[in-house]
Order: sequence, then C-alpha cells, then structure tokens
Amino acid sequence: NAQAEGRNENIKGATTQYKRLNARVNASYGILKTTGNLQLTSEEQTDRQPQNRYFFGLDAKYVRVGIGDAYPRFPSAVMDGRRVRGVTADLLLGPFNVNYANGEIVRRVDSDTIVQIVNDTLTTRTFRAPTFKRNLTILRPSFGKGENFQLGLTYLKSVDEYAKGTIDSTTKPQENVVLGTDAVIAFDDHRFEITGQTSLSLNNVDISVPQYEPDSVDAAVTRGSISTSDGNNIKKYLPIISKLILWNENLQPLYPIGLTSLVYEAGLALNYFGNYLKGSYVYHGADYISVGTTALRRDVKGFNVFDRMRLFENRVFLTGSYERLQNNTSGRDTILTTAGKVQLTTTYQTINTSLSYYPSTNMPNITLGYGVNKNSNPVNPNDSIAAVAARAIDENTDRYFLQSTY
Repeated sequence: NAQAEGRNENIKGATTQYKRLNARVNASYGILKTTGNLQLTSEEQTDRQPQNRYFFGLDAKYVRVGIGDAYPRFPSAVMDGRRVRGVTADLLLGPFNVNYANGEIVRRVDSDTIVQIVNDTLTTRTFRAPTFKRNLTILRPSFGKGENFQLGLTYLKSVDEYAKGTIDSTTKPQENVVLGTDAVIAFDDHRFEITGQTSLSLNNVDISVPQYEPDSVDAAVTRGSISTSDGNNIKKYLPIISKLILWNENLQPLYPIGLTSLVYEAGLALNYFGNYLKGSYVYHGADYISVGTTALRRDVKGFNVFDRMRLFENRVFLTGSYERLQNNTSGRDTILTTAGKVQLTTTYQTINTSLSYYPSTNMPNITLGYGVNKNSNPVNPNDSIAAVAARAIDENTDRYFLQSTY
C-alpha cells in the first residue's frame, strides 16, 4: 500500500513545496509475520530533527524484532510515545518476558549562525547552539502473562555524545537514568484490576564536569557549596550511584535518594453491573525527569475518580469524573506574607459530567455535558505586599456543551 503527495503553499509570497511518500508492506507465512514502513518527505533537512521514517519488523509469535523508527511502549512514567531510531525487540514467553529498545532519540545538529537581512542597512545574526546526539537504552524484564498478574522491572539510560574542547562546550551534555517497577493484579477477565508503578530518576544536566571524588566532596563542603550532611551522604552512596550515572554538582537533585525525584501511581478499577469505576492516586516529584516521556506532569500529587454507567441496554451513558491535584510536593515553595510564612501550594480541581443518549433506531445521538475547573492557592490577593498579592490564584471556569452526531 503506497501513497504519494505533492502540495504547494503560497503564504504572503513565500512558496513552500511539500513532497511526501508513504508506503507499507505486510507479509505472513505460518507464525512468521513481517512489516515494513517507509515515510519520505521533502521536510527532511540536516539542520533539524529527522522527518523521514523507516521501519522493518519480524514477528514470530514469541519473538519480535524491529529495525528503524519505532515507538516502543513501556510503563507510562518511564517511556511513552518517544521515537527511537535503532533496534527494538520483545521476548514473549508468557511467564517470563523481556522488552528492549536501543537507539537514537535525538539527532546531532551542528552549530550554525543564521543571518537575516532586515533591510539594506540592518542585519541580524543568531547563533544556534549544537544539539548532541542522544542515545537511549531501555530494558524491561517482566514476570507473568498479565492476564491475572504481571510484575515488571524497567531500566532506562540515555547519554549525549559530545567532544570536549570544541564548540560543543556551548551546549551542556546530559545523562539520564530511570529505575522503575510496575505491577498489575487482575481477576474475572480484568473486571477487577489493581495497577501500580513507581520510578526513580537520576538526571545530570552537565556531564562535562568531572565526577565527584571523596576529596572533591570535602572541598565542596569546605567552600560551603554543599552542606556537611549532603557531603556525608554523597560519599556514602557514591560507590553505588556512580555505577549508574556520573555524579557531580550538576546532578538533579544533588542528593537523589528522596521523594523529589520519585514517581508513584496506584489505581483500582471495577467493571460490574454496567458500571465502570476507576480511582487512582498519583505522586510526581518536582525533580523527576525521564527523557522517555516528555508529557508527564511534574510536581503534583493527588487523586482522581472516574465513573461510567451504562443504562437502558447501553443506550444511555452517564459519565462523571473528579480530580484533585496539588503542586509544591517538596514543600520548598514558600512565601513571606503580612500574616507570616505561607506554603505556596496551588490546588487544581476538575469536575466533568456528561449524559449521552444513543437511540436504537437510525436517529442522531446526543450528549449534554458540564465541567468546572478550579485553581486556587492560600495567598491573599489583598495582601499589602504587592509581590505577594501578584501570586494569588483564585480561578473558576465553567463549561457547558451540547453535542450531536449522525
């Protein structure tokens, strides 16, 4: 199956042409299946991240192997929706399984100076720093088929390739390590399901600086750049942490054994008598970073509840959800007001409800809905300190909607 496209845009006299080709091939013989994908576009340029895509995969029921651009799925807090150009592999034995991916997630783009002529007498020059090639490796062995039970352990490591003593020094090379575990317990064909995951991240924003040694830690304590307690902890755990990631003053957080770089989630779902009910608790530390997922919201904790009822032979659906989250999970964000020191914690509350009707005859369906978003913090908007009053939040947004499709 193939599709080719040519398109031309003309916006304010600037003409841009787009040429694209998408092709897909599938073949199977017995338990062996093959898949090939190819996407070519004229938007592919050396000064930007890859736009072309290619992939070739083999599936032999118990073993899957792929080469090229893939979007492997792992626990959502570790790896979710990130493209990997390299090798993906899965071993699916049932009681024991292994998921693996290794490759490039960011392409090297060299530094450049962009010159733009504004008029005959004025030009602007913009320096664009280089982007390092970033490689990622992720491995997840798991135990159990997942039908009733599965326990997984995930290891992710990414590191930037850079050359010392060159113009690369304008950009700081980084390294990221995430250790995680996830579990699911299910009964009655997943009508009763308990899920959970937890992950700890180690993130270094500049690995061009030498790693800590006991002497350099003592020197940092003497200078006052780190506290005595942090220095003692660093020397205590340095032999362990240094095997996972380069540990210097650019590790975030500097002392990673704590809740600020931790994520954990737990959920319970019940699906009985035409009613699907699910509740979850989430905690996302302020310093947690995984390069495998860029959409994870950090520095929040709280819970959410979702309920959907099916009525009148699945012709009426009543849906409702409530979520309450708070930031400032570490308690570090405080502000001095006229009434004293206040924790600057914002509470986010969201309520969504809807009623849907799907007629059994050939008639349009209809949905009525109402939702409210409320954000607030304890700061008094009338505080006499202007800088304090400016940080006050008290917002409320109501949403009503009517939807019909046929």
